Amino acid sequence: MKLFIASIPYAATEDDLRSLFSEIGPIRRFHLVTTDGRSRGYGFVEYVEELDGLRAIDDLNDRLYMGRRLKVMEARDEPCSR
Repeated sequence: MKLFIASIPYAATEDDLRSLFSEIGPIRRFHLVTTDGRSRGYGFVEYVEELDGLRAIDDLNDRLYMGRRLKVMEARDEPCSR
């Protein structure tokens, strides 16, 4: 299950977030979106098991983390328009 994470503190590193989200279960992929090496405040995590993704939403959405409330939700695949 792929999740979208928003409102990530700019000071949080990919290692910080990977550690937090791996407490829920095994992660297949993790990507913190950056520009010029600086966090953009959002990213994606994909869990091996769907139940772990659902648990991450329940446990981590709206959690205060490093002074900001994380937003964790299922990522939507939206078609590209041209």
